Amino acid sequence: LANPEQALEYVSQTGVDVFAPAIGTAHGIYKGEPKIAFDLLGRIAREIRVAIAIHGGTGLSDEVFKKCISLGGAKINISTQIKHAFKDSLSEYFRKSPQVYEPVKILAYMRDRVQEVIESFIEKFGSEGKA
Repeated sequence: LANPEQALEYVSQTGVDVFAPAIGTAHGIYKGEPKIAFDLLGRIAREIRVAIAIHGGTGLSDEVFKKCISLGGAKINISTQIKHAFKDSLSEYFRKSPQVYEPVKILAYMRDRVQEVIESFIEKFGSEGKA
């Protein structure tokens, strides 16, 4: 897990705009429930005063998202979820329309499914209507 003093030193020395502390989250699919150090997240967010990124948002509950955001999480990585939506939408498309093989139609369908997933996260994160 991240060391708050080292995090502050790193941010001060590098001038980074965003910092992603190790708080128990990880990229990819979780095998079991992650043990997230919320107290550590809150402490680091208060001390370093730059945007906090959360690694590994895919598979976390809405409650965990809300808590991370309330403690200072400004960016939550959900790339794995988006990639799965992309992959799953292709399979779904061919189940629903096995005779249609027009790439423009397939890609439009996939884009729409991925957009739905992204929009749902924008809403979950309370970012709707914000720049």
